[in-house]
This record gives sequence, structure tokens and C-alpha cells, in this order.
Amino acid sequence: MISVRKENDFQYDLFSICNEEEHIHQDTELIYVLQGTLHICLEEESYQLFDEDMIIINMNKHHSLTTAEASLIFRIRIPYALLNRYVDQDHILFWCNTTLDRSEYYHNLRICLRQMLGCIIKNPSTPNPMTVSYFYELLHYLCDQFLVKSGDKHFEQNQSKYDKRMNDVVSYIEENYNQSISLNDLADQVHLTYSYLSRHFKKMFGTNFLEYMNKVRLHHAVEDLLYTDKPVTRIAVDNGFVNSSGLNKIFKDTYEMTPTDYKKMMRAKLLSESSADDNKINQQSLLYERAKSYMQKRVSSSIIRAAFGIIRFKLMLLLRNPMSSIGSR
Repeated sequence: MISVRKENDFQYDLFSICNEEEHIHQDTELIYVLQGTLHICLEEESYQLFDEDMIIINMNKHHSLTTAEASLIFRIRIPYALLNRYVDQDHILFWCNTTLDRSEYYHNLRICLRQMLGCIIKNPSTPNPMTVSYFYELLHYLCDQFLVKSGDKHFEQNQSKYDKRMNDVVSYIEENYNQSISLNDLADQVHLTYSYLSRHFKKMFGTNFLEYMNKVRLHHAVEDLLYTDKPVTRIAVDNGFVNSSGLNKIFKDTYEMTPTDYKKMMRAKLLSESSADDNKINQQSLLYERAKSYMQKRVSSSIIRAAFGIIRFKLMLLLRNPMSSIGSR
């Protein structure tokens, strides 16, 4: 698997073999099968994706992924915080599944994804402004053509009261994780009773309120730790911890080391990865070569289709008015 964890807030990866057990996250995930087969279990449904299929996995949806051997999959993850900045509605839900729908809009979406992939292939190891620009073009297209509005049939089918409550909770926590929030505050904000939210929080998120809050805060703290030069004390306060001791305790419980040691370890790991072993380099090269081959075939087939289109058009003109061809000589 070739992946980029953080580049201007969105993430992407290109992979061949995958066996991800059932999990849940706050990212919206767009998956595009270039070649091969991908099996997805999504909530209570199961889908088999083949060449040129794509699907969006909405946030907070339980899902698992399994690929057939030698598949080639392009995946983009869009964090909730990024979507929330650009989507002006409370509950963000996309409808995109080519196994159930063959809308004409998928053609343009595929073109946009291929443009982004082509840019990534040309610059696999360095941040590229063109990649970012294609991503925002993709985001615009998703919001324009695939965002489900309240009242749409897909919204009614996919958005239960349970989902609405979950999204309300996620939205409030993501917007206020750096503040002091109690379960009572949260219950008031999402218009639920304290007793109901207390009983059902673990069912919704698989953990209790305090543990979930700490996970969210820790996630943002790790981002700051790895991608900024802020001191640990500032990182702790900026992400909702009372002080650095609170962050240190949660960090040790999760990573079995202090934030400072973790930062040193990750920087050393990045340096060592720059001189990765031959096997890993060969695997990466093979994936990129396969992706390049896929893109070249797409370009070639487009040229051939365009050429046949021109020939067909000229033949139609000739059949309609054969004398026009003679007169033009």
C-alpha cells in the first residue's frame, strides 16, 4: 500500500491487497476500483465492486474491505472537519454507488479522479499543488452532484433518527473538542436527556463519553505534535486538555511513551523510511507502474474512441449527401 496520511487535510492511498476488518471512522471515504475486485460490507449491506466501480462510505458507517489478489484501488479520505468547513448543512451524506446507480454524473467523477491520480503518479513523494487543486475540484463536484439534501429519497432511506443523533453528537464534539465539555453540556446541545445519552453513547460509538473525548483530543494533539513545532504544553491546552500532564497520561496509556518521545520516534521513522528496504521500494514501484499502465490505457482508448467518432461522423455526412464529397474535390 502506498499512502499519504496528511496533505492539506485530505488523505489518499493506492493499494492492491487489503483485508480491513469492520471499523468505523469520521472520515468520508471515496473508493475507486481501477482494476480487480473489492468486496465491501457496509452496515447491513454487501457490495462487490469491479473495474471502474466506485462507492462513497459516509462517516460513522460500520464497514469492512477485502480485495481480490492483484487488484488496484484508489482511495481518498475526507475528514469531517474539512467537509464541515465547505458543506452548509447539518448532516453530511453522499450517495455514490455504481453497483446500484449508473448515473451519467459518474463519468465526470471518474475523469476528475483520473486527473488527480495522474498528478500523484508524476509526483509520488512530494506535496504537489496540482494534486491539491484536483482534490478541491473533486470536492466541488461531489458536493454539487452527489451530496444528499434533506427530503431526497436517499436521505430518507439512509438517515435514521439514530444517524441524526450520532451526527449531531459528532458535529458538536468536533466543533468544541478544544473546550471543556461535559456529557450534560452535550445532551443539552443535541436535545437529548442526560440519562438517554449516557445509556446509548457506548452503543453509538463503542466507548464511553470520556474515552471518546480523549480519543478525539488525542487525534488532534498528535496532528499538532507531528506537523507543528508547538511545545507540548501549548498542544495540550489547544486541544482541550487541562494541562500537559493530562495529555501525557492519555498519551502514555495509548502509545506507551511521552509525546516528546513519540515525536522523536516518528521523525526517526520518517528518516529511516526514506531509505527503505529494496522489497518495499519494489512494491511501491510496482503499484505506480500498474497505475501508470492503467492511465496510459485509458488515454489510448480515449484517442481510439475519438478517432472512430470522427470517422463515423464523416461517414454519416457522406451517406446523407454523397454528392457533397464529389463536389468538394
